[in-house]
Amino acid sequence: MEELTLEIACKIADAAVSAAKSKDMNVSVAVIDRSGNIITMQRMDKCLPMGYPKFAIAKANTCVTLNCSSREFRDKYAMDAAQPAKYCQLLSMSAIA
Repeated sequence: MEELTLEIACKIADAAVSAAKSKDMNVSVAVIDRSGNIITMQRMDKCLPMGYPKFAIAKANTCVTLNCSSREFRDKYAMDAAQPAKYCQLLSMSAIA
């Protein structure tokens, strides 16, 4: 597997910011390596300075740790009235993280 360089990480972050701008959103973006170390991070203007960067790092760690997107994680563990145990599992996994 190719190593994630600073140049590639910056391109990923720039693409995420560009996508957010096209949807008129303000986001924070964190790009991390396989060990969970931050390579680059960007916070858009007007994005809240406290929680949003922490959410970006948590989402990035979810992707690396579970080898899936945070959207896949959400879909797998989101509350489902037919399967309430999913929610309990999500809470447990969040507490461990």
